[in-house]
Amino acid sequence: MNYSPMEYKTKILLIANVNTIHIRKFLNELTLVSNNISIEVFNIGKSDSNEDQRILINSKFIVYDAKKRFPSKLYANRYFANILHLIDVYISILRLRRHYDLINIMPFTMISVFLMPLYKIFSNKIMISPWGSEVYRIPFFQKIAVKMLGYKYADYVSVPKGKFKEDIKYSFDISEHKFVDLGFGSDIIDEIANNQNISKEYSKGKLFLNANSFIITCGYNRSVMQQHYEIINALNEVKDLLPPQTILLFPMTYGRSNNTYIEEIEQKLQSYGMQCKIYTDFLSPKELLYLRKATDLFIHIQKTDAFSATVQEYILCKTTIINGGWLRYPTLEIDGLPYHLVNSVEELPLVLKRILLNEASKIEFSDNLMNYIQENGWSKAIKKWYDFYSNVNKVYDSEKATIVLSK
Repeated sequence: MNYSPMEYKTKILLIANVNTIHIRKFLNELTLVSNNISIEVFNIGKSDSNEDQRILINSKFIVYDAKKRFPSKLYANRYFANILHLIDVYISILRLRRHYDLINIMPFTMISVFLMPLYKIFSNKIMISPWGSEVYRIPFFQKIAVKMLGYKYADYVSVPKGKFKEDIKYSFDISEHKFVDLGFGSDIIDEIANNQNISKEYSKGKLFLNANSFIITCGYNRSVMQQHYEIINALNEVKDLLPPQTILLFPMTYGRSNNTYIEEIEQKLQSYGMQCKIYTDFLSPKELLYLRKATDLFIHIQKTDAFSATVQEYILCKTTIINGGWLRYPTLEIDGLPYHLVNSVEELPLVLKRILLNEASKIEFSDNLMNYIQENGWSKAIKKWYDFYSNVNKVYDSEKATIVLSK
């Protein structure tokens, strides 16, 4: 996209934790389309554990960090450190002294509750991009604060159409006109769409797994919310029905958990005599492609979720999926259920038994659904973000999901 050197660049400030993998992917995708928008990032996260990724982001965007203004020993106490971090962030943002066309907060946490007055001073408009964890797992009193001091004053709320949007609208009493049909894409969806000829057997070989093995993938991160223990216990109940050479895969490359959680999972698997492989190191898009393709059965029963890209990726590979009934995705059920449902954790062994004995109904994946999922790849999703960012000084028509000229 060409533009005149004198053309005005829309100025965007992103308030986010650049230490998270989702934000890093978002920023990396933005570099491909951000010709006439200026993106700056204020990092509200704490210390970064992946310096290589951080350097990559810094080379493409102006990234501001909260400078620590207190003696390092004071940050040792976890609760005291949170207060000090908030003070550090507040002072650092106050010293920016810049004006933006839009401040985009993703997601809206308690830190931003205290910073909202500054956001309103520094920007013409505010957009909140909520994540499922910050909506479904928020304590009651924090929910009230976020509603009254956050969503009430936001100009836009970016979220894809579907159940998650309706839950947010109801929970925080948000007017329909504030919603913008924008969501995070998936680079793995793009990888799968561009590599449809790669076979399951080839993918297993690339992961150093036997081509004849039966692969069950359990969850997709190391958070305890994935309910790994419950999955393992259910698989143990039907262990005699599992095919020969069954291997359990546990992707645990990110997510919140204590330091001993993975060790405890390993010990549990060993006690049951189950063959497994746990991934703790970062997986490249190509490795994730092979993981999705290699999987024969994906079990997804985490406690809460907004709109799982991972589920879509496995559907695109036509994988057999067990999904929690409390995690229904209506937009993926346009032509019937693309997964087997369990209505409770206790029901998981029974559904596993039906699948392993070929007694469960066959899942059909329609072309309509496959085409819909491919639209959620980053290659297409990022263009929608760019269109909104570059036209933010115009008026957004939420009903038509289009930009219209101001009157």
